Amino acid sequence: MALNLFPRILRGVFLTKGIYLSRRMTGIVKSFDILSGKGLIIPSDGRKDVLLHISAVKPGESELLTPGIRIEFCRVNGLRGPVAANIYVS
Repeated sequence: MALNLFPRILRGVFLTKGIYLSRRMTGIVKSFDILSGKGLIIPSDGRKDVLLHISAVKPGESELLTPGIRIEFCRVNGLRGPVAANIYVS
């Protein structure tokens, strides 16, 4: 049985070799469009804005995503830049 060291999907985020999951971070929602399911997060550590997708949000909390709300997430280096995974409203 082969051991898969590089998972391909992590809660809606497609991963490839070399992409890693960072530790838990906090940030503020900069913008969020409920129709497209996409938005941006401003990380509290001052790094580049992180893409937010509705598939990474805990079920039942998508209605709470409004600009200015504080959230917790894990930052993943995606194919087009930083992406948020495992998002929780704090």
